[in-house]
Amino acid sequence: MARKSVLAAVAVAGLLGLAAPAAADTGDSGFLGALDQQGISYPNAADAVAGGHTVCEYLASGHSPNQAAKGVKNANPTLTLTKAHQFVSIARANFCAQPD
Repeated sequence: MARKSVLAAVAVAGLLGLAAPAAADTGDSGFLGALDQQGISYPNAADAVAGGHTVCEYLASGHSPNQAAKGVKNANPTLTLTKAHQFVSIARANFCAQPD
């Protein structure tokens, strides 16, 4: 069930596309900038940010980063597995709670 949640949310995020990021809050802009630096494009900044938060929820529910990347890849078939791993890493660095 949780896997379907991340797949659905990341699919909605529509990570692939050509649009540039729209205005976002400070925390989100770092995430979007990191996606841009890695060449991961998205048509809607808000959906990309939501996908990043969903990755964190998926990881917090006990799934591995590798499982999350596979979910991102499955939801976005034209995204390479390497880019999917990068998306997960960027989400983790920008949105996921870090252990003390």
